[in-house]
Amino acid sequence: MREHRPAAQRKDAALQVATRVDRERRPAGVKELEKSLEEVSENVEL
Repeated sequence: MREHRPAAQRKDAALQVATRVDRERRPAGVKELEKSLEEVSENVEL
């Protein structure tokens, strides 16, 4: 595991909020894709 720098964390948090807001306006198919993408990136982080 690597240490996260505070700046990187803030960027991540901002990105998550932005994508969450964005996701509300997207069609269901895209939401499904993003969901599986998130699962993959979560697995990569572990």
